Amino acid sequence: MPQILGPFESFLQSLNRSKPIIFLFRLFLRHFPRLIPVRRVFLSRTVLAFFHPKPVYPFHVLILPRNGCKDLFHINIQDSSYLSDCYLLVPHLVKHYSLSQFGYQLILNGGFYQKFPLLHIHLISDSNPERPKI
Repeated sequence: MPQILGPFESFLQSLNRSKPIIFLFRLFLRHFPRLIPVRRVFLSRTVLAFFHPKPVYPFHVLILPRNGCKDLFHINIQDSSYLSDCYLLVPHLVKHYSLSQFGYQLILNGGFYQKFPLLHIHLISDSNPERPKI
């Protein structure tokens, strides 16, 4: 399992309680994603993907649209390129990390199950492939 970054872990724990922190995270996600202290696997104009700082599965990547959408109920037509790019990234990650041979799942949590206050997709697998950077 990857090392959990201490400051980032406490930062994530505070997200559910602090509106200014959520605002700052969205600001960084949109404009300064390279400054977010995560193990990035992909970064583009529309998507940030990184290894989960507290993984529940041997392979656990979070895929976030960089527009900072809160959840499914806050999606509008302008968000379509962000969301399609998230899903178009998945086959590349599956191939790159050889997840097809082990199986994989995409999870999109909402409501009570959404612990992180931004729309994001979990790409998970019970495999633990090598973790090269894309």
